Parts: sequence; C-alpha cells; structure tokens
Amino acid sequence: MLALALVIAAISPGELNQVRDYVERIEYAARSILEYWLIGPESQTITVLKLVNEQYGEHGVFQRDDRLTSPTFGLLQLTAS
Repeated sequence: MLALALVIAAISPGELNQVRDYVERIEYAARSILEYWLIGPESQTITVLKLVNEQYGEHGVFQRDDRLTSPTFGLLQLTAS
C-alpha cells in the first residue's frame, strides 16, 4: 500500500459535518498520514497538523500573508493567502 504524506481538507460548515471531519482526522492518523492541513474558509486560516504518536498535534495556524511552514515539506514556499 502506498503511504501518503499529506491530506488537505476544507472544514465543513455545520455541527454534523464538523463531527465527520473529526472522524476523518482519526482515520487519517490510523493510516499514518504524516501531515493534515485544514482549510477554514470562514476563519480564513490554514491549520497544519503533524502526526505524533498516532495522533495529530498542531504545528501552526496560518492566515493571510503568513508564510506557511510544513514539518514534512521544509522547502515549501507558500503563504496562507
């Protein structure tokens, strides 16, 4: 099976969808996906999560012209906008 290094998902509006997003996070961690990015359209943020001990921990929250950093892709040159 091919291992994935990154999943990027948009945060869904509504409580039911947010529960689904949380369940997906657990499933991605179980598949050992190293990094999980959550794009918050309402908050206009990108949250970068890093897999540590089979759970995701927050690496950083980025917005607007913040330079987005990635623990997995260190050479990445992106801003949140």
